[in-house]
This record gives sequence, structure tokens and C-alpha cells, in this order.
Amino acid sequence: MNERPPIRILSINTWKCDGDYELRMQALVRQMMSVDPDIITIQESFRTTDGAIDTAALLASKFGMQYRFAQARRKIRTFKAREIESDSGLATLSRLPILAAERLVLPTDSPTEERVALLTTIDWHGALVNIANVHFTHLPDRLPLKRAQLGAVLDALAADDEMVCRIKLICGDFNTPLSQREELLSGQDTWTFLDSYVLGGGPSDRATIRGIGVDWPEPVCIDYILYARKSTESVRVRFETSAIVLNQPDEHTGVFPSDHFGVMTTMSFLNGG
Repeated sequence: MNERPPIRILSINTWKCDGDYELRMQALVRQMMSVDPDIITIQESFRTTDGAIDTAALLASKFGMQYRFAQARRKIRTFKAREIESDSGLATLSRLPILAAERLVLPTDSPTEERVALLTTIDWHGALVNIANVHFTHLPDRLPLKRAQLGAVLDALAADDEMVCRIKLICGDFNTPLSQREELLSGQDTWTFLDSYVLGGGPSDRATIRGIGVDWPEPVCIDYILYARKSTESVRVRFETSAIVLNQPDEHTGVFPSDHFGVMTTMSFLNGG
């Protein structure tokens, strides 16, 4: 088998159409160019129902990537002072071939709190990588619900266990701070979770949201890229570098790309494949 080059994976919540959307997209593209990801998972990916405005399509065209989109949370939003029907969905973009994609509806305890995951299978030069792009409920007192949402994702990932060289990543906005993350991950007895940020030597200051709004008034880390494996499986990858990115105001406009920062890691296959 040929050696597989490392891949750079970036996850970012792009904040729907809030703020100055057009300036934010300019900042997002410029800062993404500086880190040059191979795979991008997006939460709150804004798309109008007529397709005229589409965050994922914009980024895919800028970076020459394939992408898959999962519709979610359709409603009327204010965009450039007008009311418009739109989605706040999930998107996964990749320079590597996307072999399959599935929109997975997650459990909820409220009819107005739709949550989905986007499951994609990517061909990493012969190794199959399952990427679960997630955006769990934002309600801070719903840890049992978040655990149920994670469980649904793991059940879907487990359905592909028989495939050879299948690596499983869960990326996205968990809406769960580090102080609660282990409680979220507990109870999944057959699974082990490895934090790519820690394994890749990311700096200790790892806030992924600036600290604005009611839900997160202080800077906090709620976005992760986790390597999920069955407890009986061997570790197949290593994480070489990890960092918080897309976390600076744009040098031209002073606008941040999003209310979230991005989390990024470089993943290599052990023993060169």
C-alpha cells in the first residue's frame, strides 16, 4: 500500500448569517487560506432555500473541494435587513474523494430544537475515514440529551465496523465545555475517545468561543475533533500538530470570521499506511 500523506482537518461553527456576513466570509476565506485544510467540517452552515447564498458552496469553490450538506433548523432569518427562509445546517468539505454521505436525525426533547449529524465516508488513499460532523443541543442543562445524541452518532458509526482501515472521527460543536466533556463521553463502555487537540500538542489556552451571548458569556472550549474507536481496536493514526485557528480579527476590516474559533489537527496514518 502506498504511503498516505498527512491530512489537515479543520472544524468551525460559521455562525449562520449573523453579524456582517459578507465581511465575515471574506475574513473566513483569508484565514482558511493561511492554514490550508484538506477537510473542513462546518456547523451552522448558512444556506438560503433558493441556494443564492450558501456558505459551504462558497468555501468549496474557493478551495477546490467537494462538499456535502445536511439541511437543518430551517426558519426565517434576517439577512441584510430582509427576512429570508434559510437553513443553519452542517457541511463537510474535502479535497479527498467523498464516497458517501448520510443525514442522521438526532434525538431531541423539543419540537423546535432540531438537531442532525452529517456522516461522510472519505477515501484517504485507500483508508476509509468516517467523519461525523455534529452540532449538539445548545441548552446547557441538557447533558442527558447530548449523551443520547452522541449515542445515536456512535450507533451509526458502529454499523461500518466490518470495513478494513476505517477510522472514525467526531468533529464539531458539542456545546459542552471541557469541565463537562468527560461526563458527556461516559457511559459509552465499548468506545474509547482520543482528543486530537491534546495528542497533537495544542496549547493549553484552547477556547473556541470568544465569550459573547447568554449561553457562553466567558471564553470556553466547546468544539472538538475526537478520534473514536471501539475499545478492542488498535490505534491507527497519530495527531502531529493541533491548534486553535481562525481566531484573529481580519487585518483589513477588524471583523472576526465567526463567533467561534476553529479547531485544527494534522492526522497521519501509523507506520506510513
